[in-house]
Amino acid sequence: MDSQRLKKIENTAKKIVSTKISELLTEEEIQTLHLVNVVGAKLSADLSYLDMYVSSFSQPEKLTKILAGHAKTLERELFRELSMRQTPKLRFRYDKSWEVSSEIIETINSL
Repeated sequence: MDSQRLKKIENTAKKIVSTKISELLTEEEIQTLHLVNVVGAKLSADLSYLDMYVSSFSQPEKLTKILAGHAKTLERELFRELSMRQTPKLRFRYDKSWEVSSEIIETINSL
């Protein structure tokens, strides 16, 4: 599969998952996580896994566990929306880029 097709699938999956997360989270989960941001998506070379990079300002250690609990529902939504023979398995990864960038800014400001 060409790289443009992969990017299109990744971008579409990111939009779908972003939209559906807000619908799936319970009130308790929303209070725990506050704001959930889907930062990116990366499809494996064999198309069997889709890594979703997510971040949250509150309790990042619980973020991936809570989202993994909703993975099957999100995979069904991806199956409905994407034109693929096999829907990739979702894996949620915590994205630390926001933390790293804030550390860099703090270091620069301290100079």
